[in-house]
Amino acid sequence: MKDSLYYYDPNHGGCLRVMNQLDDKTYIINGAYGSDEGKNGYWAAIATKTNKTIDGKKYNLEVNFSMKKIITHKSIYYAYMKNRKIHWCDGNTWEQMYA
Repeated sequence: MKDSLYYYDPNHGGCLRVMNQLDDKTYIINGAYGSDEGKNGYWAAIATKTNKTIDGKKYNLEVNFSMKKIITHKSIYYAYMKNRKIHWCDGNTWEQMYA
């Protein structure tokens, strides 16, 4: 495992998201269910670097949330990671925390 990055998710209970880089293209994201998801516990997702344009918007991450027990959105989600932030296709933005 390379680096661990810590993010704050304002849209889902202000929960912590930990992103661990597995190799040059792959990350595992670990998080806790937020109060809006109605479940205690933790989940994991796999993020893969990509280069996609969808509806005119560029994305550099494809994230597979299918391992979650509760999914409040699509199983595959796209995001753009840049300058200590992850901008999600639904408008949410995770901000990297200093650790």
